[in-house]
Amino acid sequence: MAADLETCENGRDNPAAQVAACTNIIEAGQVENMAGAYFLRGHAFYRQGQFDSAISDVTRYLAFFPDSAAAYVNRGAAYNEKGENDLALADYDAAIRLDPTNAFAFINRANVWSEEGEPEKAIADFTEAIRLDPKDPKPYRLRARIWENEGAFARAIEGYNQALRVDPGYVDALNSLSWLLATGPREIRNGVEAVRLGEKAVALANEGYIHVTLAAAYAEAGDPMAALREYETAIRLDNAYTSRYQQDLKTRGYYAGAVDGFHGPGTRSAIEACVRAGCQLLTD
Repeated sequence: MAADLETCENGRDNPAAQVAACTNIIEAGQVENMAGAYFLRGHAFYRQGQFDSAISDVTRYLAFFPDSAAAYVNRGAAYNEKGENDLALADYDAAIRLDPTNAFAFINRANVWSEEGEPEKAIADFTEAIRLDPKDPKPYRLRARIWENEGAFARAIEGYNQALRVDPGYVDALNSLSWLLATGPREIRNGVEAVRLGEKAVALANEGYIHVTLAAAYAEAGDPMAALREYETAIRLDNAYTSRYQQDLKTRGYYAGAVDGFHGPGTRSAIEACVRAGCQLLTD
């Protein structure tokens, strides 16, 4: 049982093992450990994508501890994953009533407000999360993304920069700002700065989507061969980009072949022709 307790409490890196260990504790009927086992198993189920099971376990935990703000946050996240946003909002509201200093609850509720097409409510919640925890860069970036979507580009740029002042190595903020400066409206574009940000992001996280951003930045900065290199690197990291490029190239009139995900000579030559002409692939 000691091994089960250890895995149930500290087995986050292996959710399947954590579920099994917590289940053993629950089935053993150890009342003193049962509530915690439900809470931890619920979180493990969430990480496995088993959202109904997560909701069930957290609800059981709340029967023991009805004033747990953290439990309402966790259950709200599971409801949100299921698309049941009314229930998610109700749980986040409950969490905030129980603990008005819970910045994470405000962040999660803001994300739901954004999904529901309520940008002002989302911005208000992100702003409160920032007030509660100004050293967390995430709400700065998420608030900036809403401003970007709303066309408030100057505020978006400042918001991304705020996130980077808190954490200069925050890859998502580096990538978001690089993308905006590379592909946004002409009056705010800055290819040189977009390249600087994109190169820093790639150095920190070698992911396909970041190479796509850097490619767009190089294209904006007038370096098509560097852009081509980055588009090709994205494919090497994730071949799913091939079919996405093919569809985009077909729409732009550079590619007449099948959208089949095959990175053959026809696709390669189409990418090069488009990039040499100044294309930024995968932009609207």
